[in-house]
Amino acid sequence: MGTTVDEIQEKVDTLTSALPGLFESLLPILLAVLLVGAHTFTETLVGEDSAAASVTGFFGDPNLALTVAALAAAYTFHRMSDFTDETFADELTDALQSGGNIAAITAAGGAFGAMLAEAGVGDYIVGGLENVGLGLLVTAWVIAAGVRVVQGSATVAIVTTAGIMAPFASELAVNPAYLVMVIGAGATFCSWYNDSGFWIVKEIGGLTQAETLKTWTVATILIGVAGLLSTLVISRIIPLA
Repeated sequence: MGTTVDEIQEKVDTLTSALPGLFESLLPILLAVLLVGAHTFTETLVGEDSAAASVTGFFGDPNLALTVAALAAAYTFHRMSDFTDETFADELTDALQSGGNIAAITAAGGAFGAMLAEAGVGDYIVGGLENVGLGLLVTAWVIAAGVRVVQGSATVAIVTTAGIMAPFASELAVNPAYLVMVIGAGATFCSWYNDSGFWIVKEIGGLTQAETLKTWTVATILIGVAGLLSTLVISRIIPLA
């Protein structure tokens, strides 16, 4: 599973004339955005209960919109390749198998994260830090990083930490924007087994679990720590910016 170096090199060596045009290349993305956006636009201006909204609601459903986009991409690939119909069908089947595997692993990782969240690990971390005496910026980072590590979702880590730290924002000696920065840095810290992104990187990159831990996980740890340190330094230099 994944893309080999030889396959990447083959794509790099492909002549521009053998590639689809700009519009055709962007078409899958444009279709998905337009279908979903059309429904939002119709609901806002016409109304959720209108006949037009019922039509756009069907075509603007994210699952259908992404399916249409995938079909457009498959058609472009078939048109630009020299595969026979039988070979193309085999390639499409392999792609669906790989995608299904990634979806299953990602769902399992997300379920594990949701289970930890329901167990109340966020509240446990917050309770453990109440009397430690860290500065507000460092405390926010530790909470976000802790929630991220134990339950996997960066979004949940951000929302949880923001809700906890919001009442203390007025007590900061620096601009609250720095609080946002350290929360974001903490929420990117240490992507590992319970993060769906970890499995996506592993599967698409064709890496083993050990290789993903040594590369992706280490990189996210460095990003999280560097984000905290750089924010602390900047907040010292420009405390009221």
